[in-house]
Amino acid sequence: MPQATFLAVIVSVMVFAGLLGGLVNYFLTRKNDPDGSSFWKSTTLGVAASLLVPLFLNMISSSLLESIHGGASAAPDLLKIFVFAGFCLVAAISSTAFIKTLSDRILQEAREAKKVAHQAEKKASEVRSDIQPILEKETEVGTTDDSAVATKATEPTPNDKEIKLLDALANGRWVLRTRTGLGKDAGIPKPEVDEMMDDLKKRGLVGYKWIVDKAGAKRKRWYITNEGRAAIAPN
Repeated sequence: MPQATFLAVIVSVMVFAGLLGGLVNYFLTRKNDPDGSSFWKSTTLGVAASLLVPLFLNMISSSLLESIHGGASAAPDLLKIFVFAGFCLVAAISSTAFIKTLSDRILQEAREAKKVAHQAEKKASEVRSDIQPILEKETEVGTTDDSAVATKATEPTPNDKEIKLLDALANGRWVLRTRTGLGKDAGIPKPEVDEMMDDLKKRGLVGYKWIVDKAGAKRKRWYITNEGRAAIAPN
């Protein structure tokens, strides 16, 4: 069936069924509520509900319209037009309930899609946070890198104790370290390590990520950044 003919038939069926269903709805409403019935309201809602039927069919993955249209390998099934007209007529008769139900379902699916997107974004952020220390440990740091030169030029040169901490982070057994373990490796008291690590963090030489231990508590684990590696790299 040509596209133009198909669209003309479908639109005609929807409008006719909408008007007929709206008229039926009007008489049903007038019987139960004479003062609250309105011919124009009923017919308008009927046509609106009927026009929403293709959307409803798409949401339930129906192939009814494709069957009516046909294709290169299939002939149009014109008898299905009566099935489509029946859908439109039922939607028009129960226009208020149909429109509300369809609207609620669309909003629900939109909320679910937003929730899924948020969860995917959160998961991607967690993955990036997990692999960042590994990437930094495995990334070769060139001594002529412009960012490293700029960092050395603008930030104070690490002192001997800071170099010990950075070296323990860069060459230790673990990528993510505790400050207690770093203090033991570098031979620096824990309170002094705490103060030094905070200062190194402000200068961008180290970073940390939160992990959850076996007891379910959140703990900081530290790693060295590319700037930190550049700061202790031999000149």
